[in-house]
Amino acid sequence: MSIIEQLFGVDERRRTRRMTHNHRHLELRVKGEKAQIINISGQGIRFIVGSHHKGSELELEITGNRWTQRLVARKIWSESVGPKHQVMGVQILQAFEKVELARAS
Repeated sequence: MSIIEQLFGVDERRRTRRMTHNHRHLELRVKGEKAQIINISGQGIRFIVGSHHKGSELELEITGNRWTQRLVARKIWSESVGPKHQVMGVQILQAFEKVELARAS
């Protein structure tokens, strides 16, 4: 714990490293709406979504080249960015089994 954390009683919220690989090949949907991933860590995801989602629990679906996975996440924070967009940080609560997608022929 740093001296600042000790003085102010704050804790480092980021317990796991952010993944550094390219997220362009991943697609994220929040309650069915496409979102843009900013970064992913071992515990959560930060993303931009086009509408404001109320409530603290969200259903997410993340899709790669040949797989998709449903997630349940808790909204930790959110901030409006312009009139129609919101940047949001969520903590993953539950990950369902990954589903392999059929290869395109």
